Amino acid sequence: MTLGEKIYTLRKQAGVSQEALAEKLEVSRQAVSKWETDRAVPEPDKLLALSDCFQVPLDRLMRPEEGADPTAPVARKKRSWGVWLCLAGVVGLVIWAALTAFLPEPGLADSAAITLDGNGIFCAFCLGAVLLGFLRMRKDD
Repeated sequence: MTLGEKIYTLRKQAGVSQEALAEKLEVSRQAVSKWETDRAVPEPDKLLALSDCFQVPLDRLMRPEEGADPTAPVARKKRSWGVWLCLAGVVGLVIWAALTAFLPEPGLADSAAITLDGNGIFCAFCLGAVLLGFLRMRKDD
């Protein structure tokens, strides 16, 4: 569990809002938000104040939990990025196929030519998203 996850969990358990915690620590609500999402790290005096506020030892707040893999959150984020990209491409293709099946263009049945109009470009983007998402997932493994 990262420092940010610990701050978030402790704040929720205490039933305190980000604004209330920020006011108590004399920082902005945005600073608390950045701490909780691991986009910033509190200054040492704020870490001590957090420790006192939540009544937890500073050591427990700062050290990673035993058995926790410190690289796990990064790998999970990369994997979810690939999964979301792949999923977005598949959903786009399903929507395109459904619209094409139920709302056919006039004269489409008479034509055997494949054109690169709006439909073709949309299809290419969706297929590209699926391919990039799949490659990203394979790279993460």
